Amino acid sequence: MPKRIIIDTDPAMGTKGGDPEDCFAIMLALNSPELQIEGITTVQGNVPVERGFSNVTYLLNELKKDIPIHSGIPGTFDEDRSKERSWLGQRENMEQITPLLTIDKEKIDAPSFISSTCNDNPNEIELVTIGPLTNVAKALEQTPDLKKNIKKNFFEDEYLINRVLLIIEKFLKIHIKNQIENGANVIQIFDSWAGLLEERDYPNYIYTPTLNLVDYVKSLGVPVICFPREIKNYKEFCEIVKPDAVNIDYNVDPLMISKNIKIPVQGGLDPKILLTDQENLKKEILKYLDIFKDHPYIFNLGHGILPETDPAMVEHLINTVRDY
Repeated sequence: MPKRIIIDTDPAMGTKGGDPEDCFAIMLALNSPELQIEGITTVQGNVPVERGFSNVTYLLNELKKDIPIHSGIPGTFDEDRSKERSWLGQRENMEQITPLLTIDKEKIDAPSFISSTCNDNPNEIELVTIGPLTNVAKALEQTPDLKKNIKKNFFEDEYLINRVLLIIEKFLKIHIKNQIENGANVIQIFDSWAGLLEERDYPNYIYTPTLNLVDYVKSLGVPVICFPREIKNYKEFCEIVKPDAVNIDYNVDPLMISKNIKIPVQGGLDPKILLTDQENLKKEILKYLDIFKDHPYIFNLGHGILPETDPAMVEHLINTVRDY
């Protein structure tokens, strides 16, 4: 009997510049005989919630799938968190590739849908949360007894997690092979949420799957860079996974990296520095260039450039690096 699930998601595929991984996950779930999707709820995350609703609606229409879709409310669970995610306002002006739909009021009820579905089917529904947990928090606030009616957490099922990782690895290898065949001469593997894991989980969920991908890329004769963002032990990661180079994030001490990492290093600069002034930007650029002047180094940001960045600041960055 297939597992009955609700997918809670912030799908950005359909918004220009948005990340596609949530929609890929939904497509995999739709094609799995082991899963029965009872509904999809959208939450504010990588894109504003109404854009996520439009994106997933368009996806299901294209795939001719009739599955209930419910939107969460705009914003986040508390005021402080809303302020932290103020950058989402910048995405309201991003180009919408798929149609931006008007959401019926009765469809802006994701927390209620989660509560009623789980309570009407006690211990039968699993929540697959691949976005911020705003809808789940609201559902628990509205229905405190909800927790006892939710089936065990997907992330406690190690067998199922390993099955999913193998499927992801299979399709990533296809994607990597296609990239190389179409001209890519270096591959970078992003693990943007590596820092969320406890160190005890690194071997199963970071080291082993990433090592498999690194070995595959090397077997194709192409160098590989890894970016285990905010991982707590870059040195151990490099010794076990053995990439050709490693990308560092802006929360790690670059001086410590220069002393402990022997392979080439890339990145490090906080993208938010580009939102300040030219003097401060130059100071931060020179900090990284000075620290790594005797170490193989690829200058880059420690994560993606922000949508509101002034192109003139990017030009100043490029000129500063070139003139060093």
